[in-house]
Amino acid sequence: MQPDFGGHVPEDNLLRRVIETGPVVKNSSDLQLMLRDMYETTYGIYDHNKDRDEDLLSLVAIREGEDGSVGGHLYERIRQFDKREILKFFGLSVTEFLELPTDIANYLVELSVQKQASNHNVARDAEQQVQQQLGLFDNQPV
Repeated sequence: MQPDFGGHVPEDNLLRRVIETGPVVKNSSDLQLMLRDMYETTYGIYDHNKDRDEDLLSLVAIREGEDGSVGGHLYERIRQFDKREILKFFGLSVTEFLELPTDIANYLVELSVQKQASNHNVARDAEQQVQQQLGLFDNQPV
């Protein structure tokens, strides 16, 4: 699953309106297919409104939104390790970081965010000092 799975679910969509206002479906299989299509469209897995006739194997196909090999907590944690420079700040390898309890790993990520922000501010201040000394500073906030 993608980290933002379900975070952008619209309140209204075409399949929901069809189910709520369309004819009563008495066949359980048809209703299950409609609900599956509504779920996949709503959560951005596959848009059955646009692509209805183009994918005959949509029932069994793996969609990007469902692909566990690119999403999920493990992959998100590895991306955090890289983006937040855990190795640089704490000297932990990726496997050491992954073995930490969740609360400790979250705290290290939080500290890394603070360190990165601090380093950014120090670098920005140093750049402004150099620009001032060279007479290049334009007195506009960054």
